[in-house]
Amino acid sequence: LDGSTEKTKAMDEGTAFIMNDILRTTVSRGIAGAASVSGVPVAGKTGTTSDNYDAWFVGNTPKFSMAVWIGNDVHIELSEGSSSAARMWSRIMTRVMDGRKVGEYPKMPDNVIKGSVSGMSDYFIKGTKPNKVTTGRTTATICEDSGYLATPWCPHTEKESFNTLNGGSSVSGSKPKYYCNLHNIKPGKYPIDPDKKLDKDFDPDGSDDDDKEKEKDKGKDKDKPKPKPDPEPTPEPKPTPTPTPPEPTPPTPPDSVPPVSGAAISEPVATHIVGAYTSSSSSGNPYYGGAVSSDDDILLGRYLLNYYFALKWNGGYG
Repeated sequence: LDGSTEKTKAMDEGTAFIMNDILRTTVSRGIAGAASVSGVPVAGKTGTTSDNYDAWFVGNTPKFSMAVWIGNDVHIELSEGSSSAARMWSRIMTRVMDGRKVGEYPKMPDNVIKGSVSGMSDYFIKGTKPNKVTTGRTTATICEDSGYLATPWCPHTEKESFNTLNGGSSVSGSKPKYYCNLHNIKPGKYPIDPDKKLDKDFDPDGSDDDDKEKEKDKGKDKDKPKPKPDPEPTPEPKPTPTPTPPEPTPPTPPDSVPPVSGAAISEPVATHIVGAYTSSSSSGNPYYGGAVSSDDDILLGRYLLNYYFALKWNGGYG
């Protein structure tokens, strides 16, 4: 292999120097800290696609540059973002640098100056250094659930104030740079933190979590069989009362008994007639003597019977 190199200028040396310095702070004090290599200066940048299908870390040392991509040939969501690519980059570069000289990054070009503005030190291309840094305040709508900039679909938001420099960007470490990853259906328009996972189960038209839990509980109740109502008790049959035979009503005596012509009736004769009237045969009747033998006799017996009771109740015979 030919070890010679060819150089092609891609950008201004001062711009490349400042950009590389910015990328170094991304590893030393930023979100790409997982890519650091012990004893070796590293500069680089993480990257994650919106749907979490791909994760990158592209970085360099004074001697080498390397890019790590984690993903699939087909779209399969990853379980972790670009921090996993940064860790892999660190492991590989640690092995690469083992036993090799670290080297140094290029010196600061002549068209770059280092200056202090309002107590803060930084690199500037000559002619771009501001005379002062003016601070101000800006407000942003923050999602209370994620702590990131709110999207139009965040249900719980609040206004927060942040310090700004020169009327523009907010002070580093204050105002969030990314949008909420929990309530976001357009991550291309509202980019999320590459180290955060987009919640794809979020439904902007759905209810909140409490309502969803209630709906789930309702669904469970629907699946449960409805309890059968208790059968109504069968009434016990009421006993049929045995009819009590009515007591015989004694005959009502006549108010007056018409006089009977002829001789008075003695008690034995009257009794004899009564016995004949109240019995149809001589069986068991000592008074039956065959005196009753015609319809006239029967009528006479009825008359004498009434007469007998009248005498009996009035206290004597006539």
